[in-house]
Amino acid sequence: MHRIQPKFLNIVFLGILLSAVFSFPPSLSADIYSYVDKHGVIHFSNAPVASTSPSKSLSRYQYFSPETVPVHPKIVVYRSTKNHYPAGNPKDYDDIIKEAAETHGVSTGLIKAVIQAESAFNPNAVSPKGAMGLMQLMPETSSDVGVSDPFDPRENIMGGTRYLKELIARYGNDLSLCLAAYNAGPGAVEKYNCIPPYRETENYVEKVLQYYSFYQNQ
Repeated sequence: MHRIQPKFLNIVFLGILLSAVFSFPPSLSADIYSYVDKHGVIHFSNAPVASTSPSKSLSRYQYFSPETVPVHPKIVVYRSTKNHYPAGNPKDYDDIIKEAAETHGVSTGLIKAVIQAESAFNPNAVSPKGAMGLMQLMPETSSDVGVSDPFDPRENIMGGTRYLKELIARYGNDLSLCLAAYNAGPGAVEKYNCIPPYRETENYVEKVLQYYSFYQNQ
């Protein structure tokens, strides 16, 4: 997941607090819902019904549609009842990945490796930090690469691959630095002039390179 800090967005993760306030039905789909409140705060959730006030919650949350979401909302709030999303099938996205690879000049193996590490091929995954979809794009990154609906597999993969291409060019084809920047942000890489000394980022780079080797040899 990216740690690029949005210029216009403040990401607020409710986490444990929301899980304590709301109780949810035991069976939930991975669909995404959203609404924008009167203060311009956009709320995303995979569980739109709060038992404390079901009718009110239902009247606010709508099935996610990028057309109803402001380009630069004041705050983005995410909440989810799931810490882990079920893995998807990589073969379902072969055609899109091939298209993205040919369009942006990035190998299919690398694209698959990043998707595997980021979302395990679940197009509805939302991270605690607000990264969304198959390649776990943050809101500002989505905007920068022209993605209007990060939960649309084609948009997400095309946008995420475009971002990968930009990072590869930025770091002179140094794949380790590219992946570190994808995870921790270019600012962190340039601050240390190497892979940042963050355990998460170090593990992420190693993991993606292992997946890359696997998919390249497939």
